[in-house]
Amino acid sequence: MKRRWIPILVVFALAALPKAAFACSVCFDPRDKNRAAFVLTTMLLTFFPLGMVGGMGVWLRKRFHKVEQEGEEETPPRVG
Repeated sequence: MKRRWIPILVVFALAALPKAAFACSVCFDPRDKNRAAFVLTTMLLTFFPLGMVGGMGVWLRKRFHKVEQEGEEETPPRVG
């Protein structure tokens, strides 16, 4: 029964201390170069893994179709 209150207490503690939630000092840097670097890095870290997953999907699809075509060419016709 006591453990049920732990998540609620954690949420209230975090809500009471909003300044402690700013873990990244670069996010709010007033210098334009630093802010631009942060935004570009964020974009890179967001889209690079998505591109890798998408590229893997495209490669697997092409590989599947290639193997499927090779299998059709090697299969002898049925006589029947």
